[in-house]
Amino acid sequence: EGEREVNLPRAASVQDRRSEMPGHNRSPGDAPADLRLAKPWRVLLRGMLGLAVVAAIGLQVVAWRSESSVEGRVERAVQALVEACARAKPSDLDGTVTFDPRVTQCTKRLVGYGPAAVPACIGLLGHEAFAVRFEAVLILRDIGDPRAVEPLLEIVRGGGMLGQTAGQALGGLGEPALQPLLDMLGDKRHSEWARGAAAMGLTALADKRAVPALFEVLSDESYYVRYHAAGALGAIGDPQAALPLIELLSDKNTAVRHWTADALG
Repeated sequence: EGEREVNLPRAASVQDRRSEMPGHNRSPGDAPADLRLAKPWRVLLRGMLGLAVVAAIGLQVVAWRSESSVEGRVERAVQALVEACARAKPSDLDGTVTFDPRVTQCTKRLVGYGPAAVPACIGLLGHEAFAVRFEAVLILRDIGDPRAVEPLLEIVRGGGMLGQTAGQALGGLGEPALQPLLDMLGDKRHSEWARGAAAMGLTALADKRAVPALFEVLSDESYYVRYHAAGALGAIGDPQAALPLIELLSDKNTAVRHWTADALG
């Protein structure tokens, strides 16, 4: 007759289930002391670690940008020098362009970069244009980095005007160039032009330790070697050189006699 009402069990609500979970009704202040202390320390340590990583990456990026920036400026300065040498009018006397103001500006800029410009300038020693090679020798002389010793010695071995300039440039490099120049001076396997250029380098160095080696070549068969050895002894100014130089005043070569007289003062 009438439908009987059936009471079905009510599904437990989410809230009911949560209320049955252990610790659900516990207030934050009821948490164990070790958990309350550990969580802030973990957050702090994570933050510090993150800052350290970011700082390290930042320093690397700054260093990389700085290095790349210097290399880029050197590369642009080198290109400017090559272009300036190409536009400049060579001297009728020696074919150089040193006194062109645009060239001078470029060389000063590269010298200002110091050691950072040395590898690029060493590379210019092999450039096809004489004017560029000549300026590279002068730049390396003015920077004074010992890495330039061997490349400049190679130019000296080639002789000629550029070899003479490289020999003088080596004298501007100081102590690292002394022994290589002495070795070249005394080695007759090298051309007389290379050995004379080595004596020119010793003139620029003006180091008394070179005196014995210079004495030995005052009787060399090459007037060119004798000529520059006399000049080097005059530049050094060692009193022991006076007698050997006086004897050289009777040299058969006029240029040697005149240069020896100048060396004696």
